[in-house]
Amino acid sequence: MARELCSILSGYQRDIGADRIDAHPSELSRLRQGDLRRFSLGRIVRYIARAGYDIEVHLKTTPRLEQRPEVRRPTSAVVRYDYYGRVVDSG
Repeated sequence: MARELCSILSGYQRDIGADRIDAHPSELSRLRQGDLRRFSLGRIVRYIARAGYDIEVHLKTTPRLEQRPEVRRPTSAVVRYDYYGRVVDSG
């Protein structure tokens, strides 16, 4: 989530980006440097919402460990939509 927030604010100077999410410029610097010790997930989600994005979280169950012999790594995906609900190419 923090990486996506940094991606959203990548074109902004520190002060302008911080103003857009209503944060102190030093907080934005910490995020960009990967120092996440002071940031909860809720706080990062609020910053993303203030930047003008909606957030959707989808959960699905996975088989229990006893039912799957291989080691499974967690997966994640970020899909961005424009104002009209169309998928935006992030490439």
